[in-house]
Parts: sequence; C-alpha cells; structure tokens
Amino acid sequence: MIVYLGCYTDDANVNGLKALQLDEKSGAMAIVAEYPVSNALYQALSPDGKWLYSCTGEGLDAFRCQASGVGSQDVLDKCDDVKLGNCVCHVAAMPDGKRVVFADYLGGFAGSVGAYRNEGAALVPRPRFW
Repeated sequence: MIVYLGCYTDDANVNGLKALQLDEKSGAMAIVAEYPVSNALYQALSPDGKWLYSCTGEGLDAFRCQASGVGSQDVLDKCDDVKLGNCVCHVAAMPDGKRVVFADYLGGFAGSVGAYRNEGAALVPRPRFW
C-alpha cells in the first residue's frame, strides 16, 4: 500500500511530499519517492484513487497516481497546479470527483476548483470563492 505524507519545507528540505510503501503486516514504512512541493501539509485522493491533490504554500497541485508504485521512483506524475492564496490548507475531493475544495489560513476564505478526468490538465484554473 502507498501512503502519502506531506510536511513543511525550507531551503535545506525542499521535498514536502513523500510517497511511502507501507508493510501492512509490520506497519513499517519506507520512502519510495519524494517531490519538491512547498509545504504540502494536506493531501486528498480523488474518489477513484487516480488523482492526489496536495495543498502547497500558494495553491493546489494535482498528481496522477501510478498503478502500484511498488519499486518505482514515479509513484506520482504532476499534471497541474493552480495558485489560490497565501496559505492553502484543508483540501478535500468531493464524492462525485468533479470539484476539489480548500481553505486558506491567512486569507480567511474557502473555495473550490473543478477537476478534470483527462490525461492533461487536472484542475480548472478559475476557482470559486466564498
């Protein structure tokens, strides 16, 4: 099983998103891939498990999830990003998979972006705010 872990970043530690292989029997985890995502604190999988949405310091990144990732350095394939604010957090994919919702700590707002299901772009660049 692949587990996604997000963390704060700085100049010395730029890989804020990690993919780990979980041994379900022992509970041991090992990093299989790392991605240079700034402050990837919150992640959400699409309902079909094919997309991972990750908050960044400025917006959302969308990744296509590879089939298994076991033994691979390319567990995720970054497809798109959208700039949304100063401190985007609390990402969730809606049950129908058509929208991704988020909140912004510093801006004091929340919103959503549309989600595609094709091989190219994954996020609609015109967010709705409330």
